[in-house]
Amino acid sequence: MTLSVRTRLAMWSGIAFASVLLTLGVTAYVFLAHAAVEQTDRTLRQQLRAVRVTLRSTIASAALEPSDSAGIASVARDLRRRGFDVAYDSRAGLLFTRPPGVAHRGDEPQTVLAPETFSTAGVPAAVLHTVQDRTAIQGSRASTRGFTVPGPDGGIRMALDTATIGARRIVIGVSEPLDEVDELLGQVRGTVLIAVPVLVTLALLLGYGLAGRVLAPVVAMSDEAKGIGVRTLHKRLTVLNSRDEMGQLAGEFNAVLDRLDAALEQQHHFTADASHELRTPVAIIRTEAEVALRADARTTAEYRDALHVILDGSEQLSRIVNDMFLLARTDAGQAMITRNPLYLDELAADTMRSMTSLATARGLSLALVVPSEVLYDGDEALLRRVLANLLDNALKHAPLGSTVTVALDESPDGCRLSVTDLGAGIPESALPFVFDRFFRADEARARVGGVSGSGAGLGLAIAREIAELHGGHLSLREPGEHDTTFELYLPRVQHV
Repeated sequence: MTLSVRTRLAMWSGIAFASVLLTLGVTAYVFLAHAAVEQTDRTLRQQLRAVRVTLRSTIASAALEPSDSAGIASVARDLRRRGFDVAYDSRAGLLFTRPPGVAHRGDEPQTVLAPETFSTAGVPAAVLHTVQDRTAIQGSRASTRGFTVPGPDGGIRMALDTATIGARRIVIGVSEPLDEVDELLGQVRGTVLIAVPVLVTLALLLGYGLAGRVLAPVVAMSDEAKGIGVRTLHKRLTVLNSRDEMGQLAGEFNAVLDRLDAALEQQHHFTADASHELRTPVAIIRTEAEVALRADARTTAEYRDALHVILDGSEQLSRIVNDMFLLARTDAGQAMITRNPLYLDELAADTMRSMTSLATARGLSLALVVPSEVLYDGDEALLRRVLANLLDNALKHAPLGSTVTVALDESPDGCRLSVTDLGAGIPESALPFVFDRFFRADEARARVGGVSGSGAGLGLAIAREIAELHGGHLSLREPGEHDTTFELYLPRVQHV
């Protein structure tokens, strides 16, 4: 199932918000837990200092003998007077104290009655086991660092120290319950577990609403685009703000519509011009055939003349169709070229020889200017067609008795081939349309002598397309008053 952009934006915003909330929640929880433990450890250190002070004062005042175990009872009584809950385990040598004002909960008690006079609180079994496991740290000052003894309500936090009472070296353990810390952390966990889903749900709803507002211009553009068709290409999308992303999108879409409209308009003109150009040879062929068939009796010469007219019309029709087919393949990106090494000077000479008879019939001469051999990798048939089209165009408009010149030159980056005729030139108003399909400048370039051409106006358009297929370009050099020069540039192919 494909989700809408609005739904996906809402989901991603919810996921991002949930990630931020969880990160903040976990960070706050860890920080709070660490701070609570640090505070408890500070309390334990204060208790240890109080126990040490009591020990020093009790031992100094009682003047205990090294073997006098009553000193332990005296220490316990002093601690009890200070509010501590005290228990003693003779086997472990542990003097265990609870903080003032904390009642004994009886969780896992192990009361040791030695001596009974100060065994009002039991030493939890978990504490005894932990102290026994930590016997390696008895007598070490590092033992004053706090540690946690697991148990109900979060367990207890303890710190250990050592002292000598009489002849007995004992371990003093101070403790602080973690039930309040555990309760606080539990409340934090519950708050996070409740708040995160609620806030994420609100974020999803808010994100869905904001996504709708953000995408509203896109929806509006989509609705407008639905009303644009082939017959309504003149319509454009409304641009509310050309500086934001939506305005830029609408502007680019309108630009695409402009190009599409221009392409369709060009196609309509192309179709109309093609129909007009095809109509003439078809009409000639049909008329000659009808005239030949209507006559009761015609001589062989008359039939031959009619067939010649039909043949000329067919050849013209075939040329137009082939040219249109080449242009259609070029527009569709299907035109391919076959590059092979060839000498452009030989190609130019062969093409000019094939057109010598046409030039002679029109009272013109051809001249080739080539400084040396010019080797190039290209499609010979297509390049020959370019030169033939340029020569045909020049021969149509060159004045009687003049010379059409073909010049070829090369440079490290490519080759240049130019065709120059001494006609009347091209008016400035016609220059932008020279390479347009079906454009003929016969009216613009008054021909001096000769026979007017019968081309369909596709020669220069085809020549330009072939030049671009080779990576080059065909251009009209700035015309003079009495000459016109078309220049073909062909770049060198970089072999890898």
